[in-house]
Amino acid sequence: MPLYLSRIIVLMGQSFFVYLYSIAQKRKVRRQISKLLTKLIQILQSTQSVQVIVGVLDIMAGICAEPSFELRTWEIGLVLEGVTSLMSPATPLLLGGVKSRSSSIARPLTNQDTSKIFTALYHVLINVARYKQEELTTLIPVFTAILQGIFHGFKSLHASIAKRQQGVELLIKSPFMLLSAGALHPAAPIPGSSTVSGAPIGDPLPVECAENFARLLTALGSRGVSTTFGSHGGGGAGAGSNATLNGHISATPTLSPGSSTITTDTSKAFGKHAPYILMEYFTIQGSVVASISQQSLRNALLPGLYALLNLCSDWEREMMMIGLDNTGKMLLKGLYTDYLRHHKYTGR
Repeated sequence: MPLYLSRIIVLMGQSFFVYLYSIAQKRKVRRQISKLLTKLIQILQSTQSVQVIVGVLDIMAGICAEPSFELRTWEIGLVLEGVTSLMSPATPLLLGGVKSRSSSIARPLTNQDTSKIFTALYHVLINVARYKQEELTTLIPVFTAILQGIFHGFKSLHASIAKRQQGVELLIKSPFMLLSAGALHPAAPIPGSSTVSGAPIGDPLPVECAENFARLLTALGSRGVSTTFGSHGGGGAGAGSNATLNGHISATPTLSPGSSTITTDTSKAFGKHAPYILMEYFTIQGSVVASISQQSLRNALLPGLYALLNLCSDWEREMMMIGLDNTGKMLLKGLYTDYLRHHKYTGR
């Protein structure tokens, strides 16, 4: 990718949507939104720059949060296609390493890189879950597969040296290898750190990422908010106000004359897929070579796991019991007991 294009993408990801105040600007972007999303997907599939990936994902997050764009289902599908393209083991970042302006030599992905990518991914997915629930209902299987893959980014290699190489191989085969790669390559060698064949081992995604992932899982059972506009097709100049927080785009819809806010409840639709997300977690935890073993990460994920259990009926819980092995069944029983004791509202 040309250097000038990389710089444009990074700058756009940080500030482009902040300046889309006028109706004319928003309408112009809206007419080209599918072409823009297609181009962004192509960039994600070809770049070896973490900065560019984060910039592209920030643009996608801003598109999903902008109410005046009124994205259709197939356009949300394009956004999710961009995310799933990063799940491919053929992603250039994994095959060729990270390249930057400061060095022409590619390096492996580190935990810091994967944390930045996860945070940008989180902003895209949380905006889809909050603002585009109605459009998401037909795309839930794709969304579910993404969530299942993200769990693997929190895995750690177990301490047993005999099983360490098996754990490395398991991480390499992760459904979302891009997020698991940081566990294989630390930013710099640490004296006394774990090694495999002399190579230092890194860490899983940090607690902050686990907390954000739990918020995303919790959002699946919450009522979504969407804004519709009148015949003027985009409202007034204040149809949507955007702000950049910590370098990432967020959007708070501001209603204008002729617009209205609609809440949507897709918890029943998500409830049918929640067991598959939970079963992925239990399967990971049943592994003897690589699992989510850090207590701080497990604690951070708990609110999200409870939210998924809250979506499950007795039938879905029974389905999980049938589909899990003995270790998974014990983990499910333990989590469900804690859920009843500490989380579920009983009305007493």
